[in-house]
Amino acid sequence: REHEHISLLFVDGRLHGQGIGHELLRQALADIRQRRPEVRQVTVNPAPGAVSFYERLGFRPTAPEMTVNGIIFTPMEKDLTASDGG
Repeated sequence: REHEHISLLFVDGRLHGQGIGHELLRQALADIRQRRPEVRQVTVNPAPGAVSFYERLGFRPTAPEMTVNGIIFTPMEKDLTASDGG
């Protein structure tokens, strides 16, 4: 979404732990940095089971877990100005 929000990033459960999600996200962030260098942070609203994945990649919660229209998620954000390689 306008290169500021990650949505609908899924990896087949049989392929978890192989670095596929990390590489997809790394490529998406590289694309954001190239297309919209002025963007300072990227947001994501992961389901409870994906919060730790995003935390390992530098995202931090910006609000507690919430439920909207029956969907449970935790709003998170990653600072793109930090040089963490991710």
